Amino acid sequence: RELNPFNTVPLVQLIRVKKELTSRTYESYMAQAERAKKERRYEEAMDFYQKALQRKPQSSDIITRELHPLSQRINDISSIRNKMEVGK
Repeated sequence: RELNPFNTVPLVQLIRVKKELTSRTYESYMAQAERAKKERRYEEAMDFYQKALQRKPQSSDIITRELHPLSQRINDISSIRNKMEVGK
């Protein structure tokens, strides 16, 4: 079968598959982030949110809303740990 450089069907199909894979990966990272957050594994949750952001940069508003409170919790926990270590 001869290749036709003007046939855009393969390119359109590749773009569709790439979008679908990106979407699935993004959704997977978001689900893993939510699970880690519920299990109080905040640093892992942040890592998953950042991976999701890399897959879908246009979702930065949604992910930023999740990252800010997590960052605050991690800082709070670190502060408490530091105070406990100083008191030993």
